[in-house]
Amino acid sequence: MLREEQGEERAVSATSIFPKLKTTLDVLRAREIGRPRGDADRAFWDRFSRATRRPWPDLWNTPFDASSPHLLPPIDVPENPYAFTLWGAGVTHLRSAKAREEEAKAVRGRPASFYDLIYQTGLAGGKPRRLPGARPEIFYKADGYYAVGPNQPLRIARSAVRCVPEPEIVSYYAARSGRLKTHIIYGGAAVRLGYTLGNDFSDQGWESQNPLYLPHAKTQRGLAAIGPIFVTVDDALFDSREIAIRCRVFRRGAVQQDSGALRTGEKHMAHSLANLECHLFDNRPLRPAEIRGLFWGTSAVFKLPLKSGDRIEIEASSGLGALRNPVLDSRPGMG
Repeated sequence: MLREEQGEERAVSATSIFPKLKTTLDVLRAREIGRPRGDADRAFWDRFSRATRRPWPDLWNTPFDASSPHLLPPIDVPENPYAFTLWGAGVTHLRSAKAREEEAKAVRGRPASFYDLIYQTGLAGGKPRRLPGARPEIFYKADGYYAVGPNQPLRIARSAVRCVPEPEIVSYYAARSGRLKTHIIYGGAAVRLGYTLGNDFSDQGWESQNPLYLPHAKTQRGLAAIGPIFVTVDDALFDSREIAIRCRVFRRGAVQQDSGALRTGEKHMAHSLANLECHLFDNRPLRPAEIRGLFWGTSAVFKLPLKSGDRIEIEASSGLGALRNPVLDSRPGMG
């Protein structure tokens, strides 16, 4: 957990003072997320004065290495990685829709109008007064075995064509139960827990050749990164409507690609978050003990190929921090 102490951000270890708190979900349940803050909440946080703490910059800058303290994904299901699933919503931003059309035309010699069609459908009915609204693109991205955390490498597979970063916001959900009973989403069976940054690292080369190659482009080991900070759903800093986001690719210490200052959030999307959630859980109920994440889609467009040793860095407002991952290229002669 992050706390500001004497003008410095520090990471506080919950398990050092509450041994039964093994996961982020345990902490959220203990806090009874969403309830009014009062004496009980202050008492909960006051106990952290005795907890182990480290300067946040030290942890953020530490490479992923099992021999020293380092950051893990901020939310997961460690006892069963298959119960941690990540999904994505595609073509939610205008810039992304246009880029997909241009890429398909360049590769196939003709436009693929369904990208624009699904975006326009979202504009017309993706923010309804009454749910459900227009149907978005929803795809399966990864489970806990495929996803990585901060400073862990994103992998370019041996069969890859052209992998690019896709900086996005990710929201997370668990089954409604006991203390997890606020921030209920459409349908009533799930609650929204909070948010992180995410990199929907994708092989746009395969997708441009044929949209039916989407699983090859999206669902592979090491093609999803999340972190470093988990922002709880009741955090006043988080604004789902308007989020500043930027993504840069560093090569040998210098900026090789830069998205520039971008905006994401519901104000800039063809769908409301509630509508995306409605379709995410449409006949796809949460399984026992499952935590489900949803990538919201990207407004960034990257076209240059990546190489081993490149570093992708995504930063955003709303308390989400900065997510950094190196790139590992598995193609022959590219390592």
